[in-house]
Amino acid sequence: MRFEILTRLVLSSLWFSPIWSAVSSSCGEMDEQIARSVPKIKLWGYHHNDSEDFLHRYSRLSGNFRLIKDISVEANSIHHWVSQEGDQFTGSGVGFLVGDTLGSGWVGKFGLGLTDYDKIGTNLSYLASLEIEPTQTSHLTLRYEHDNVVYKVNSLKALKEGIDFDEFVPSFYQWIADRWSFWGRLNIARYSDHNLKTSLEASLTYLMRTEPAYSLTYAFGYLDYKERSDLYWDPTDLLSHYLIFGMEESFKDLLSIYLRSSIGFSPSEKRANSGLLIRLTLHKFPRWGLGVTGDFLRDGGRGENYSYATSSINIIYLP
Repeated sequence: MRFEILTRLVLSSLWFSPIWSAVSSSCGEMDEQIARSVPKIKLWGYHHNDSEDFLHRYSRLSGNFRLIKDISVEANSIHHWVSQEGDQFTGSGVGFLVGDTLGSGWVGKFGLGLTDYDKIGTNLSYLASLEIEPTQTSHLTLRYEHDNVVYKVNSLKALKEGIDFDEFVPSFYQWIADRWSFWGRLNIARYSDHNLKTSLEASLTYLMRTEPAYSLTYAFGYLDYKERSDLYWDPTDLLSHYLIFGMEESFKDLLSIYLRSSIGFSPSEKRANSGLLIRLTLHKFPRWGLGVTGDFLRDGGRGENYSYATSSINIIYLP
């Protein structure tokens, strides 16, 4: 089951790393007892930079507690530091995420966040999601989100112009057979500058062995924007194909290492993509957990020399 959870989270972050889902997902890679227990305290740090001089540093301190039997609440204190081409902004704010177990295999979530950026003003973000597990081997998520588009497109101009997005994202994971699994996600987003984004991602994974876990994945991506903009990257009918090798090794239930290497190709751009991700996780501790991730991707679909690197650290403590 650990490999099933990890596969779903890693594939879902292959193209995008939205803040809400990145923070929520990082807990799922730790020991299941720590990830699902409340109350808990979490400290998360994130660093992203790319070849177009976009730099984003993000920190988040959160506390989880159970309001009543089936309802849990997460309160967050957040801080952003963003710069590009000599321009820089900082933002601080708060966020709340409420989760309700609606029934067997059903979880509803609602989130609300306020971030105050210097020289820009206050940005309101919110989300609502429904997670369904029809069977023990399948997972369906329906998510709606509203936020500023800056961390979707990695362009400071989008933050300065106050471009928001509203998006609807259904995603589905299915463990097909003993060693095969499928993951897919559709993303439909409307931007406040009247642009419309459509993306589709899907993957098929074969688990070659379990101890240690070796996997081979074919992944497909499609991305399209209806209008052209000078404020952010907005391709038309961009196709991407990836071949991904993953390996996870555990050492005496104390430390696990996940390695993902990928090679891809964008036919419309006639350019290759390559990437490497390394994740270290400490688990099986009664009161705390630690996860560290480093990720590098050379994205030929976005540009001949475009690349980005991210690093993050996630600490969980059970008081």
